[in-house]
Amino acid sequence: VDQAIEQYSKAIDLQPENATYYFGRGWAYVANKNYESAILEFSNAIDLQKGFSNAFYARGWAYEQNGQPSQAIIDYSEAIAISPGHVNAKFSRGVLRFFNNQMSEAEQDFKDVYVLAATELKDYALLWGYLSHMRSGSSTSQSRQAYIKYKTVTDWPGIIYSVFKGAIGSEKIIAAMKSSDAMAQRKRECVGYFFLGQHRLIKGDLDIAKEDFQKVLQTGITS
Repeated sequence: VDQAIEQYSKAIDLQPENATYYFGRGWAYVANKNYESAILEFSNAIDLQKGFSNAFYARGWAYEQNGQPSQAIIDYSEAIAISPGHVNAKFSRGVLRFFNNQMSEAEQDFKDVYVLAATELKDYALLWGYLSHMRSGSSTSQSRQAYIKYKTVTDWPGIIYSVFKGAIGSEKIIAAMKSSDAMAQRKRECVGYFFLGQHRLIKGDLDIAKEDFQKVLQTGITS
């Protein structure tokens, strides 16, 4: 990472008006967890290139990692205004809105991502969208009815939605977390127990939810 920063710095010395180099150096600073410097770099890129939606998204991400969620939402929204199909910005904004108790707005972001995404982000958007709907005050039956149209999938992580629908029990998800790769299993456990915990939290099973969230922490996965 340090070498990347050095190379970008040399490139900037040669072409100080090139927004792409500041953008690249910004992500290198993010990798180094130097979020203040990253924010400055992404700001430089935004100043140099009008309508640089990915730079707004990147600065929003740096703000989020730096503990500034309100500023992050502003930048994610700017990225979306420039590029309405920016699924990463919509997804990230949805998560922040969820934890800011803006459930209706979060659900809409996740619905948009579900329509637009072509990767497993689609499945994550479905999971987060359902949780947002539930946390908005709707009853379990209302939420299931609202989301009944979404197909049940058997692949990870979409299979978790089957628990939300009541189609399978949590033991199937726990089994699906298993992997011959230790890191892959830890990541699945992090995701799986998080969503199981959220589901149990909504159902009022607070003690079991607490156990699930403790298992999330025990994975050591922070990304």
